Amino acid sequence: MEWDASNFPNPTAGDFKRCNMMTTASICDPDAVLTKEQRYRLNHELHQLESRTRQVSDIDRVCANEH
Repeated sequence: MEWDASNFPNPTAGDFKRCNMMTTASICDPDAVLTKEQRYRLNHELHQLESRTRQVSDIDRVCANEH
């Protein structure tokens, strides 16, 4: 299948199975280009990045309110 914005599965919604993921995710690999291990490792790294950047953003907001 040829993918475009109108038919690409959304891994954060109900389409995660079409993305070759077992639950909602941050990545979608419908053509199974990556191995299962690579998909889950990448998804984990993206979640870690999101978590770290969210914490930095929260700290910045707290610091801004103190001044």
